[in-house]
Amino acid sequence: MEKVIKILKYAMHMEKQGENFYLKYKDDIENERGKRIFENLAKVEREHYNLLKAYYDELSQNKSWDDLNIDLSGGEEIFEAVMNEEKDKIISENIKDNMSDMTIMRMAYLIENDFANFYQKALEETDNDQAKELLDTLAKWENKHRELFYNEFKDSMKDVWFDQNFYPF
Repeated sequence: MEKVIKILKYAMHMEKQGENFYLKYKDDIENERGKRIFENLAKVEREHYNLLKAYYDELSQNKSWDDLNIDLSGGEEIFEAVMNEEKDKIISENIKDNMSDMTIMRMAYLIENDFANFYQKALEETDNDQAKELLDTLAKWENKHRELFYNEFKDSMKDVWFDQNFYPF
């Protein structure tokens, strides 16, 4: 149980840092779509933190997993709704015109990549079925975030290459 509590504590720290990153850089990104994504991902990371904190608080008080009644089903609804809404907005808006925006998107990708890898590794090192379910769910959520930023960065990089008549592939 102590190992799981340590995993939860570290995960809470990571999610808080993710929220802080998105809140800080949402004001630095010039692209409006990027700003909205960062604002909403800050909310999502806060939700992840709150979920982890609920588990951490209960388990730290020597309660068992069986005593916990925390619902994981709606955790990504905000993220999915935002992404679906963003897809329907102006497609021509692109971060390619601002290389610093591309750098920030790349940093966001790396953060989400670290989160996904952490949850996957923690999942592999956990024996408790309920802990596995929580960590698996979080890993899947973070994979979606990672994929979003990878695709944003990749598409923008291709646009920059195209604009410069550079085709490395």
